[in-house]
Amino acid sequence: MVHIVFGILPTRHTAGVARSSASAAVASFALALTLLLGVGPARAAGPLLIGQAGYNEAGGCDCVVAQFGVNSGTAYDIPSAGVLTTSEFYVGENTVGTDEWVRAGAYHRSGVAGLTETSRGAKHMITGLVPGLYSYWERVPVAAGEVLGARYHTSGYILATPRAVSTTSESDKAGFLTGEATLGSPFTASLANKYRANVAAVLEPDEDGDGYGDSSQDLCLGSPIGTAACTGTLLGSDLQGQRTGLRTACGGGDCMRVQTKINGVSTAAQSDGVVVRWRVMNGETGAYHARVVVPNPAGSGGMYIAYRVLHSSAPGNVTSPTGPLFSKISTFETRLPIPAGAYVGLAMPSAHTEAFQASSGAATFTETNDGGDGIGVVGTSYDGTILYDADVEPDADHDGYGDITQDACPTDPATQGACPPAAAAPGSTGGGAGGKGGGSGGNGSSSRPTVTAFKAAPASFHLDEGAKLKLRLSAAARITFIVQAELTCHQSSRRCKPLKNVATFSKQLRAGANKVPFPGTSRKLMQLAPGSYRIAATPTTPAGKGRAVTVTVLP
Repeated sequence: MVHIVFGILPTRHTAGVARSSASAAVASFALALTLLLGVGPARAAGPLLIGQAGYNEAGGCDCVVAQFGVNSGTAYDIPSAGVLTTSEFYVGENTVGTDEWVRAGAYHRSGVAGLTETSRGAKHMITGLVPGLYSYWERVPVAAGEVLGARYHTSGYILATPRAVSTTSESDKAGFLTGEATLGSPFTASLANKYRANVAAVLEPDEDGDGYGDSSQDLCLGSPIGTAACTGTLLGSDLQGQRTGLRTACGGGDCMRVQTKINGVSTAAQSDGVVVRWRVMNGETGAYHARVVVPNPAGSGGMYIAYRVLHSSAPGNVTSPTGPLFSKISTFETRLPIPAGAYVGLAMPSAHTEAFQASSGAATFTETNDGGDGIGVVGTSYDGTILYDADVEPDADHDGYGDITQDACPTDPATQGACPPAAAAPGSTGGGAGGKGGGSGGNGSSSRPTVTAFKAAPASFHLDEGAKLKLRLSAAARITFIVQAELTCHQSSRRCKPLKNVATFSKQLRAGANKVPFPGTSRKLMQLAPGSYRIAATPTTPAGKGRAVTVTVLP
């Protein structure tokens, strides 16, 4: 029988911010029962909890620990390829060191005691934290057959953050290495029975291979796009990073939250378009709405900010995560025209909360009363990011349909299906000499714009200096630029990583020569890491033909 001493139920925290609640206590008690009774979660295609974060007086260390076997209960084995999206550690009482931290990782086992660290998460500082369970946002791609482990940089005191939890079972076997392991290099661990590593993690599938967990991180399932809009432009948060906690629930009735700024940049629509989808991260179960709102200066004054609701989506039935370590994105399709300068707001039922990231003024939102189309609402501004977002597509013909996914004929407001065939020019027979495409000027270029030339000048540049994307069009068109991480191949495995979309943006360009500044004023593009990128320029008009170039961002 496994015997583990837990003492009082540990409080669960998120990145050092307490989330002490009845649900946290229940989760901790369930974890204790899992260890004591050997009952683990069923393996499923969705998110899966692996490993066990717990406490007894096993003591800390400056070492690596990876699990080789467990007697029963929650396994540390990674059953399928995916992404670790959350890690959890128990932090002990003694965290007086000036540089104490923990880090989750995945390891490949070989032979009796061989280990190779194949991937690792972020370093999480624990100095000065109060004792309890702490969870952290991660994005660690892992492979089937690997095992969960961790790196501990803590004091060796008995009350320090435990490197492992001691048990009474010989089958609970952990491998230890003093000091740091070199990523990708094999080492031999010292095996010890009756131990389980003090680490747990949430494993999520990654069906499209973009390196983002499908349940809580991927904004566009089935696509290599991970954090940008599936189509069009992303307004609001990209739903990435540590969840600080939950925003205080609305009181006294339904309310709406309107994100107005993120990273110091306005979240208002830069041009007319259509909201085609919206998402909510970690909302409590209930019916939410996306609303398009415009500022109402006449109703604003002092600390109060007023808006008028233009359009509202159908209700989206948000589903909350299944447990405190899990996160979930709920996605909804819609069709909401949005003018330049308008915002997308999130309306939620009374007494409901959703995920939140704290901010010291770089991100702001307005919390107002709620109302339907045509209603005026008013509220006050707060710091922070509400974790919801929206994809906005262009609408060239202003028919209220997004040009990329909803309107197959963005040049004709009378139809959203395939564009009708162009009328033949006067005197044309539609065939014979001079009759191709309707005679002079009738080659169809107006309905089938083509990027006839495309280059970047210079092709290698520093982000602060930038470059010009020079392209020539056969006809005026709205061009969507897709920035993709350049293809890389590993000689050892002969496997290539697929191109990954890292950003998209659109421009309305004229026929002939055009110059587009890159990265321009885009905050996402200004954060590109040094390396090679492929930029594809494609007309949004159906049957339009595009081209691509490769650029290099210098360190």
